[in-house]
Amino acid sequence: MQFFESYIERLGSDVVPPPEIILGSDGLETVARRISSLPAGTGVWIISDENTDTAFPLRAALSSLASSTTPASERRVAACSPLPGTPRVVPDDFLVERITCDVIAAKAGLVVAIGGGTISDIAKRVSYLAGVPNWCVATAPSVDAYTSAKSAIRVDGYHNGIPATPSSLVVCDVDVMAAAPQVLFLSGVGDLTAKYFAYLEWFIASLVTGEPYSEREASFALDSARRAVAAFQSLPSGARPDAAAARALGDAVLTSGLAMRAAGNSRPAASAEHTIAHFWEMAGVVGVESYDYHGLLVAIAAATVFPFYVGFFDQLRRGMPDPDRDVVEPYDHLSSLDRLVAPYRAKMIAETGGPVPLDERRRRVARFLASAESIIERAETLLPELETAIGALGAAGFPLTPASAGISAEAVTTSLRYVPYLRDRFGMFDLILYLGWEDRLGLPSPAGR
Repeated sequence: MQFFESYIERLGSDVVPPPEIILGSDGLETVARRISSLPAGTGVWIISDENTDTAFPLRAALSSLASSTTPASERRVAACSPLPGTPRVVPDDFLVERITCDVIAAKAGLVVAIGGGTISDIAKRVSYLAGVPNWCVATAPSVDAYTSAKSAIRVDGYHNGIPATPSSLVVCDVDVMAAAPQVLFLSGVGDLTAKYFAYLEWFIASLVTGEPYSEREASFALDSARRAVAAFQSLPSGARPDAAAARALGDAVLTSGLAMRAAGNSRPAASAEHTIAHFWEMAGVVGVESYDYHGLLVAIAAATVFPFYVGFFDQLRRGMPDPDRDVVEPYDHLSSLDRLVAPYRAKMIAETGGPVPLDERRRRVARFLASAESIIERAETLLPELETAIGALGAAGFPLTPASAGISAEAVTTSLRYVPYLRDRFGMFDLILYLGWEDRLGLPSPAGR
């Protein structure tokens, strides 16, 4: 039994209806047969881009296979053009609205995504707006979005995880995925490194703010990351990932997406590193195109914040703070916004409002300290594992530094300063802010100071 299958069994009625997932060989033939068996006249709208169509002519193959036994009068695959390959597709609300209008005008009864995470997110959101189901044919194990119930869409220029229709059928053909560029494998493993931080921070948030927490979803997401990292590390040095590696990584990203769907949000899978990676993407500060993949940026962000997590727990071991004495007054972070973050002022207000009052900061720090022993124990297990995973990715030929991706020092500084304000998600950076430990840890001064 594959890992995602054991997870679906555990989910029971928590995800209804459960998606049908095909992870193996002959996935394309399966999709073609399914299209051919649709009721006569059911229009199928395929969403892909030129890069995918060039590397994997799946659109043409599906159209040919699906129509080979179907009279032309009942042909099901709509004559829709692929999205541009250059520049890369940006999944914003304008593009989604345009495709939705096309799907409705064509009276399509099914949307099929062929590609990676961006294409999947667009298709799920279009499906939601058009009121039709969607399938996903994943061409690379590059992200964990395929089985989630949210789409990462830019609305008014800002990244948002917004409601979407989950794919009822997800097909991961391991031979197709094994042929994907190696950078997409690294992106998939990179996206999964976030699960180590998420497992820690979601647990902390539940203790400190009372946020609902599920150990089942947190554990399955973390274990999916562990399995992917182990499979990646087992590859011979310099070797291309094969079908077995594609299956292992595909299994991991599918499981992580299901955990997000069951939780109702991305808490099992994303933390401060995702906030930073999304900011870099929104601000357009990635200067090296070969690094401009979501999962790689997540890994770079994870490597960037890792020393601050280690330093935070080192400080705790030296002596616990006193909530009444050591918690600092809040700063007005909106008083003078850094240049790169200024366009997102309205969104930051909507996300977090004003600063957390001093009394509430003290209460939160006190709750953290009441459970510090169990939190530190969890961190001592997770952080060394994460360090190993980051090292394995770096050894694969993609140094995980912002400079390698062409991200400026200004962009890094801005992202670190505004982590607590870019998203309403409590985590370690909030605690650092409350205690005023930026100077101790070598972080930029907090926004507003």
